[in-house]
Order: sequence, then structure tokens, then C-alpha cells
Amino acid sequence: MDSSSACRLYVRIPNYAEVTDDGSTTVHPINYLNLVVDRDRTNVKDITDEITTGMKLGTNQGMSISFWNKRMSKFCSLSSDALLMEAMDLYWDMRRVPLYVDVHDTVTMEYNQSVSMEPCVS
Repeated sequence: MDSSSACRLYVRIPNYAEVTDDGSTTVHPINYLNLVVDRDRTNVKDITDEITTGMKLGTNQGMSISFWNKRMSKFCSLSSDALLMEAMDLYWDMRRVPLYVDVHDTVTMEYNQSVSMEPCVS
């Protein structure tokens, strides 16, 4: 990795409850990951795979990754490589991109009120 294209990703994983198929839950404490990536060679899939390596999600659970968009003053879902490049551009002066993970249920429940993020278009 070329030092001129290296970037640190600081990932915050909140405490979450892993729900197993038998209905039992295991609570996982808050966790932080520090990843060093090559700006020119990384992509969202690689980052997602790296984050999920250390997490245990139930079969009906998923995760989303977001970052704080300083220009728009709102959280944006990290859903494409273009948004990943935008996040790196926003935080390039520090070379440290803060990312936030949200664990959610993939099966809708009556009492579940999920918050949907609007797409970030600049």
C-alpha cells in the first residue's frame, strides 16, 4: 500500500442483541474497529466484509454503514463506492473517516419503527 493513498477507517459498532433462530438473544457490547485501507483499491463490499468478520448477526438481522456528511449536515448511508470516495474526500485532511454501523432486523415487526435514511446526493 502506498502511504500517499492510505486512509484510516474508524468504525463504531454499537451494542446490539444477536437474535438466534431459537429466539434467545446474546447482547454484544459496543466495539470499535480501526481499519487501514488503500484509497485507490478499496470498495464498499471489502469494507462490509471486514466489519462483518468481527460481528455475529442473527439470520434475520442486517447492518448498514453510514458516515456524517459535513457538507450536507446529515448522516448518509454508505451504499456505493462513489459515496465511499465522497466520505474519504470529506475527511482526507485527517485521513481518518468515521463510520457508524447500525444493526437492524430484516423481518418487519409490528412494534419495530425503523428510521430510513434519505439518499445522499450532492
